[in-house]
Amino acid sequence: MNPLYADECAIADTAWAIAAVCGLIAAVAIGFVVACARRALRDRDRLGLAMREDANGYTLLLLANEIDAHAVELGARGQSPVRARAWARLCRRIAAEHLACINALILEDARILEAAEQTQRKWGR
Repeated sequence: MNPLYADECAIADTAWAIAAVCGLIAAVAIGFVVACARRALRDRDRLGLAMREDANGYTLLLLANEIDAHAVELGARGQSPVRARAWARLCRRIAAEHLACINALILEDARILEAAEQTQRKWGR
């Protein structure tokens, strides 16, 4: 076998190995960018949902106030306001549970961000 030909084969094999490593690095980099983009979109969507659900909870509280006002009107007319007040209490209880759930989700995100910041400070990044 010609020694010059053997060197050319070794160079070709090395070139293929380098190309494969570069392709792998590119694939990992693209995967990382896609994962970061998906996480950013998910976080933005989650924040939007939390804000909407927070508004829904406060709307339930407003509804409970309106039901209470209706109960007062019923009492003024001589009708029983008991049922209306029960609905108002139910709305308030559901709103409180709903808002507590939303607050827990928002606080969970805040704890995750705080933990990430502490890790970055710990490692000096």
